[in-house]
Amino acid sequence: MAQNLIRQAEFGGAIPDTHAAKQAVVPSEPLLIADLIAPHSGELGVSAEVQGVLDGILEELRANALTDASARNVQSRSALASISLPLTLQELLNAEVWLALELMFGALPPERLAAVPAVSYAVAPDLTRAPVGGLL
Repeated sequence: MAQNLIRQAEFGGAIPDTHAAKQAVVPSEPLLIADLIAPHSGELGVSAEVQGVLDGILEELRANALTDASARNVQSRSALASISLPLTLQELLNAEVWLALELMFGALPPERLAAVPAVSYAVAPDLTRAPVGGLL
């Protein structure tokens, strides 16, 4: 069995010739990113001001209908580049808000981690064009 694993298995893959290896992986239904991270917003214990900003960011993500399936292929990545998230972009420069968002995304289960690159692809074009002179 060990020799079989060495030759055929890959890291994190199912063991060959087992029941798990024969089951098909069914992708989960995409969900709105705002709905995925919103429940973790109340657990952070942040100030009322930061909580208000987080609520605004959640509404902005909800309004743009960003889902955790948005970053799965090249076509959707180009569509993400046309999305405008001005509040999210502005508040990413606020360390307290950025940390709260990082904790909210970090609380997602592994099957929902595609939410992180979806938001990254949406804000990346504006972040790369942001004036950096004032940040130096």
